[in-house]
Amino acid sequence: MSRFAKQIVLLGFITASLITGQVMAQCVLATPQLEHMQQAQIRLQNTSQEWATVNAHIADEPAESAAGFQHICQETIDDTFILFVYSRPYLGRFHMQNVYGNLDIAFIKEDGVVISIQQMRAEPPGLPVKPQLYSPTEPFMYALEAKEGFFAENNIEVMQSRFDVDTFRSGQ
Repeated sequence: MSRFAKQIVLLGFITASLITGQVMAQCVLATPQLEHMQQAQIRLQNTSQEWATVNAHIADEPAESAAGFQHICQETIDDTFILFVYSRPYLGRFHMQNVYGNLDIAFIKEDGVVISIQQMRAEPPGLPVKPQLYSPTEPFMYALEAKEGFFAENNIEVMQSRFDVDTFRSGQ
């Protein structure tokens, strides 16, 4: 290998190391927005009519919804749920920019019926890539983000599972 080629390889290695170091420095256990979110126990009914109860952060303010899991380390994502709550049926889209781990998202109608579950893939921070957007085909009132595989592991399926809206509303 020529001296010039070695320098190019070394420069590539240094650049990759700097980028990796910068990316790791951006990962935090919690952001101010996540810490500001109220928490509540929520219940989801699976296909066997059994209820799973989880503690979720409630994103019901615009700044909280906009932040979601951005810049949060994988270890927090693995143990945290975020329930996005809208004041009326909404047809919005979610992205994975600046998110450090894959997520599953369940879109839920006003009556609690799960209308869509999608697997969202993390996108490397800082890369100029048009983000993939995730949304159901109809309006939703709630969206629950969970670690990758949570809904499958708990037998929560589209149109066969529901979110306990009544208990959630009464606990608010």
